[in-house]
Amino acid sequence: MPISKIEVYLLKYARSVVAAGRSNVDRIVTGILALHGPGAIDPARTRAEILGQCALLDRSMDEQRTRGEVMDQELAEDILARQDRDTKGAQLRDVMVAVRGEARECFDPESLRIYRLDEPIPESHEGLARYAGSMMTLLEQNPRTGATVLGKPVTAAELAAPVTPALESYRGALDNVAREARETELARVRRDESEARFRRVLHNVAAILAGYLRLAGLDELADRIRPTRVRAAGAADPELPGDVLP
Repeated sequence: MPISKIEVYLLKYARSVVAAGRSNVDRIVTGILALHGPGAIDPARTRAEILGQCALLDRSMDEQRTRGEVMDQELAEDILARQDRDTKGAQLRDVMVAVRGEARECFDPESLRIYRLDEPIPESHEGLARYAGSMMTLLEQNPRTGATVLGKPVTAAELAAPVTPALESYRGALDNVAREARETELARVRRDESEARFRRVLHNVAAILAGYLRLAGLDELADRIRPTRVRAAGAADPELPGDVLP
């Protein structure tokens, strides 16, 4: 499914936050030391903390992208499974029409009623499978022999024979549709979880990095990545820090 404008803006905002942290990490460390004195922070630990926050946001973006791709694949497999179900359903229906036509030629009306061959073929997917299964079972368990107009004998079991593989194939297609639906729902839950986690990480990492930038006296850059309601909601195209400041 196509990525929404909100997702585009959130990813763009997240990348700008990561870029601001990584490209300015040394300026942040030197700026804090210059403003607050040589012993104000441990430069190595502060640098590692900033880069660690950037890495956390990167991982969160990667997870969201991966689970989004999994979701897209599951949706594609849903479509393929439904197409296969419809194709095999049409094949089963064609077989049943042919069997019913041959039965009407070979058997009397009473036999048609016994085998449910006088009933309309259901339109629903599950209804079609149940009806075909019932018809096949009745043909197999109630042996009768009829004859064509040319006198060729035809048994009920012979009529049931072509229904069996078509019905098994159709039932397998129905099972695939149900399984794909379950897998898609699971993928949707996981994608939604990763999206919520990504938004939470983005908001907090942006706040942390904006705080470091302010401590270093880089207020203008801090303002451009700090989490606001509009930015956190992905409601507007974010202004990238790299457009003006290094």
